[in-house]
Amino acid sequence: MRISFGRPNKALARDLETENFRLRSLTLLEAMWLTDSWRGDFELQGALHRRRRPYTRWQWAQPGPIPHHVTRFAYDIIPKQTGRSIGVHGVRLRDYRGANTQIMLSDRSWWGKDAVIEVRAKLINHFFHHADVDRFSSTVE
Repeated sequence: MRISFGRPNKALARDLETENFRLRSLTLLEAMWLTDSWRGDFELQGALHRRRRPYTRWQWAQPGPIPHHVTRFAYDIIPKQTGRSIGVHGVRLRDYRGANTQIMLSDRSWWGKDAVIEVRAKLINHFFHHADVDRFSSTVE
């Protein structure tokens, strides 16, 4: 895992809201705690990393949604109607004014719904306005 020692970007690492969701900016420990059980979710891992055995915590931290608020950010996705987390949306700033986004919905009842579209649109617009980003690439897991 490459660690960046720049200054945390508070403008990017802040809570956001959409019409139906609250996006809570996560710290490293919060993201590790929230996503720890996902390391053994083979259906989610199979789509994400083509694996059939659990990641160690160190392996999970490398490609996973683990923020440090310099170039890696993570947001807890919380529907306003339930107040319970359904997944995490991560954003990584890349070289050449690019960024990558990744949504992981751990709550299967939300799979195939418009949550991904609403949350991703909010975060992409947020990063276009507050970061030096010209383009995004994305995956949905």
